[in-house]
Amino acid sequence: MRPSLLVLAVVLFLIPRHAIAQAPGTPSTAAPALSEQIVFLYYSDLRVAEDFFGKVLGLEKTMDKEWVKIYRTLGGSSIGAVKEGRGFHKTSPSKPVMITWAVDNIQPWYERVVKSGVKVLKAPQVATDPPAKSFLVADPTGYTFEFLEWVRE
Repeated sequence: MRPSLLVLAVVLFLIPRHAIAQAPGTPSTAAPALSEQIVFLYYSDLRVAEDFFGKVLGLEKTMDKEWVKIYRTLGGSSIGAVKEGRGFHKTSPSKPVMITWAVDNIQPWYERVVKSGVKVLKAPQVATDPPAKSFLVADPTGYTFEFLEWVRE
């Protein structure tokens, strides 16, 4: 191989692939990296959220302020409970949000929530599209939570 081709091959190998496809002077379309995700729900009484997330589900509390409680769900994800009158939103009797947690096995979760007296909205069922088992519960204020186990084929 000629020296100039060898240098070109090394340079092309070292340059990230996305930089090669990008025309000079154009901004990158790649999104910056996210390090954490927190879903905030709003409660008129934070004790309800503390009981549900801490006692019923057994999640680790990572922030405990008078007006906000945050619980780790997995990796860089958390769920937060915000006291009514603080934060950006207001509480509402309508809860048009559903939190879904993918788990390796829904059965232990189902047994845990049933034993705790949580309201079950949908008993464990198997769906084919997409292939998954799931069940739905509601916290005492009406927020819906789904536990989902992907069915491996």
